[in-house]
Amino acid sequence: MMDALEDALIEWKHALAQYNDVMLLQKPAEGGWSMGQLYMHLIDETSFYLTQVEACLCSLQNNEQEPTAEGKAMLAANSFPDMRIEGPPTNALVQQPAEKAQLITAFDNLLQTLQNLNAQIKGNTGIGKTTHPGLGYLNAGQWAQFAAMHLRHHLRQKARIDAFLATHANKRNH
Repeated sequence: MMDALEDALIEWKHALAQYNDVMLLQKPAEGGWSMGQLYMHLIDETSFYLTQVEACLCSLQNNEQEPTAEGKAMLAANSFPDMRIEGPPTNALVQQPAEKAQLITAFDNLLQTLQNLNAQIKGNTGIGKTTHPGLGYLNAGQWAQFAAMHLRHHLRQKARIDAFLATHANKRNH
């Protein structure tokens, strides 16, 4: 699962090359996110998920606990449901990035954290679990799997914002 997470992080980081600072801040709709806000959300959430991976590796707590039925189904499918999901109210508070370089640095930091966790996994005996707010208790591997699933889930949102940016760029050029 760590390889899938690394691949997803690299895919998102490489996609940053196609955006400039102005494009990252443009919102397709009032109340919607800009591409920059989407990236900020992914950075914040992935950072949290990696913190959970580390907590599971360093603990034996909750190892008898299980994911919820919904959590088990999502992990078995290795995918979020094919639908738009309304996140928590805190999603409205997602900040715009200061600049593109901030996002690149943040993805580099996530990849470094992931490498450090990969090194910890070798020979690690911690099989603890921490609780996901909606999916029950997850172990380190399940958290890494969920992080990769979350990154893939947002590819549809990225495609919608990309379509807006392409249309918006065409209107400026005419």
